[in-house]
Amino acid sequence: MFGMILIYTSIILTSSIIGTIFLPKVIHKYEHYLHYVNSFSGSVLFSTALIHLLPELSEYHLSEYPYHMVFVTSSFLLLMFLEKYIFHIHHHTVEIDSNISELTTNIITVLAISAHSFIAGISLGLSDSNKELNTIFISIISHKIFAAYAIGCKLYNSKSWNYYIPTTIFILITPIGVIVGYFINDVSEWCSLILESISCGTFLYIGSTDIIEEHEIQHHNSNDTHHRCSNTKLNKYGLMLSIILGVVFISLINIQQDQEH
Repeated sequence: MFGMILIYTSIILTSSIIGTIFLPKVIHKYEHYLHYVNSFSGSVLFSTALIHLLPELSEYHLSEYPYHMVFVTSSFLLLMFLEKYIFHIHHHTVEIDSNISELTTNIITVLAISAHSFIAGISLGLSDSNKELNTIFISIISHKIFAAYAIGCKLYNSKSWNYYIPTTIFILITPIGVIVGYFINDVSEWCSLILESISCGTFLYIGSTDIIEEHEIQHHNSNDTHHRCSNTKLNKYGLMLSIILGVVFISLINIQQDQEH
């Protein structure tokens, strides 16, 4: 198990480096395809929370009261409050007072956008079965590239430490979460229940937010066009198809792993 966690963490680390450093330099020509990728990854995260994480939480028998649902709901609402009312995050961008220095602005931006990456890393470190480990890894990696690209584009024109410090924070934040999750896994069942519930709420929030915001972008673009041509419909149906594919993808993975188990 530890070996697989180490391998998956290395892959996540590599994808973060590629997304933040290399993709912003080469992918501008195909940037519109990333909306489909983000819609798919949002669906993967959302489906993982409902199809995999939530049933796993119900297997804890620490109390007759469904405390895990309280923690899931609380983490969802808390993350929404932090992103929408404190950091004003909208589609991987953050509104910050322009009087703050560029370095401070970039660090706050990275921490605000990637806070859920730390929680996702904890959920990977907490995994106690191959099925759970594989599903969470797929969910993280499907979203990591897009988030890394968004961070890379934000910091691309920054100079010296204004680029390297925030980028390093983003690259390392998920592996740090994995380490934390791995070493606190055996502390207590209540600790595992709370942290896994928070991860579930985080996956639900990030997944649903990505799906909704991609459709808001598509709707805004379609309203800005004077002539609604077939391309608008293709964008709309393409986003819907990417969502469906995400649900089917996670469903098939869970079915296959259940059969193997």
